[in-house]
Amino acid sequence: MRKPLHLVMICLLAVLAACAPAAAPSPTVVPPTAVPPTVEPTIVAAAAPSPTMEAAGSGGVGAVATSAPAAAAQSAVAPAWLELALVDARTGATFTLADFSGKTVLARAMAQWCTNCRNGQARWRDEVLTQINPDNVVFVTLDIETNSTAASLASYAESNNFPWLFAVATPELVQALSAQFGSTVLVPPSEPQWVINPDGSVSDLISDRSSANLVTLLSGASS
Repeated sequence: MRKPLHLVMICLLAVLAACAPAAAPSPTVVPPTAVPPTVEPTIVAAAAPSPTMEAAGSGGVGAVATSAPAAAAQSAVAPAWLELALVDARTGATFTLADFSGKTVLARAMAQWCTNCRNGQARWRDEVLTQINPDNVVFVTLDIETNSTAASLASYAESNNFPWLFAVATPELVQALSAQFGSTVLVPPSEPQWVINPDGSVSDLISDRSSANLVTLLSGASS
């Protein structure tokens, strides 16, 4: 007995369905895990040590860091040669240039044969001394020829009417003056002159030896 056609078709579709391969399962999609953004590391440069820190470190444990003190102004220091003994050519009395502390001293080096020295001292006498208060200023002439005698120097001062203090420089003083001022102080015709201030400090050699300049210097130093 023949089966109906539609039953045959149904049976055939059933057989085909059974023989067909199973469909592959759809893959499970897992959302990716969020990756945190990369953070660039912050690089902090080490601070350079300050002078204060270095000072503290060099002192070892327990050192106290202090800032460097400001440079202090150097105070005037009287040179040692002011204390060297001299002899007043007129009186024979011993003195030192330091004895005039508190006053201004105008000093010069000379030689008895030096014409420039004589003329320069004449200007002292006629143009400077008359304008200076003798209570505040002392004039001193030093004969740097150490073999000169006090008697010849006193005669020189008297014959030229130079009323201030004269003395023959000792070898020690000549050496000290050369160290202080250089070799120029040992050249009498160059008329080496300098000021000793009331506090004992000493000026450089005076380049402008005019009477007006000397009066100005002495007035300023003794005011």
